[in-house]
Amino acid sequence: MTFQKIAPLGARNGPGTFDCIYKKDRYSTMDEAESNNDFVKIDFVKGEDNIIYFEFSYSKSLDIKVHEPLMIQHFPFGIDVFDDQNAMNIASKMLEEFH
Repeated sequence: MTFQKIAPLGARNGPGTFDCIYKKDRYSTMDEAESNNDFVKIDFVKGEDNIIYFEFSYSKSLDIKVHEPLMIQHFPFGIDVFDDQNAMNIASKMLEEFH
């Protein structure tokens, strides 16, 4: 399946259209993690099936991507707390896997 990057929450600081996660016990700031190319980027993407997904990619292995559909596909007031928590859990596991 092909995916297209989207930004439903508008412009964001940092490389991901949703968020970037780094090991806080290793780096004190996101800038430091970025300069060491050691973080998980989380983008919003829309699949050709018209479903919105999180796309997770580790900065040192951008060819490896994990896609997880959002539980709530429409979020006029921001992302659903369950989707947010799920995204953080997946990104944290991905960081652990690469370290």
